[in-house]
Amino acid sequence: MKASRKVLDLLNDNDMTRKDLAREIGVSYPIVVNMIKHDDFSDRTLRLVSEYFEVPISYFDSNETESKSDDDSEHEKYMAKLDDLIETKDKYIKLLEETNEMLRKQLEESKA
Repeated sequence: MKASRKVLDLLNDNDMTRKDLAREIGVSYPIVVNMIKHDDFSDRTLRLVSEYFEVPISYFDSNETESKSDDDSEHEKYMAKLDDLIETKDKYIKLLEETNEMLRKQLEESKA
């Protein structure tokens, strides 16, 4: 099994998103997405992931050559879509907070 599949399984088992993982291990979200997408993890990142989930680094080693099943592919697509939705939600929250602050200032100015 590929390291990316194992990371996705760990995320799923712990009800976490890729964004959660990026925040927890101190790596940017796009880096985590690309490493999972391309199954290309640095030694440092695998060590951080193994420490966070408390699994041995050898957990990610595999000599197996498995092809991805349709379920795995669908799961990855679903997780990517979910991550995109979370990112969009975060942008809307930030926009609403900025709008709220602007309106608060306008209200204060109109009272003065």
